[in-house]
Amino acid sequence: MNIPEKNRGFISIFLIGGALILGYKVLQSFGVFKSSEEKQQEQAQQSTINTLKKQYTQTYTNDVYISSADFIYDSTGQHIDIASDYTEATTEIMQISMNPLDWYLLVQAYGNRQNYNFGFIPTGSKHDLPAHIKLNFPSHDIATIRRYLGLMGIIL
Repeated sequence: MNIPEKNRGFISIFLIGGALILGYKVLQSFGVFKSSEEKQQEQAQQSTINTLKKQYTQTYTNDVYISSADFIYDSTGQHIDIASDYTEATTEIMQISMNPLDWYLLVQAYGNRQNYNFGFIPTGSKHDLPAHIKLNFPSHDIATIRRYLGLMGIIL
């Protein structure tokens, strides 16, 4: 393939820039570039979980919390901008959260997630599960979740 000499520099810069952006996004997805606020939030969550492990028994394996967090995110359509089923997400939250430890493990598994339009255009900032519920769920589902968690002494 013969590329004119005057275009080689531009194409090289374009390819190197694209590779750098892609590399940054991949490393960012693995949590390499976390803000100090995110690190403090994770430490606080882990401290709370360690305290609760002394009082409660974890009901499920860690994989269940991760798959439930993914289900909640997927069923609320936040990554692809499709019709959402908040009732199923609410039911999932209540089925998984059998005690305070389960709730906090679900919140930890959810992490901080971004909302997207059309599956690839980020909108707003990243949110943890409680913020996601407060910002995106219908008021009647929020009330249902608050009542359920309130029975365990958790304030949403």
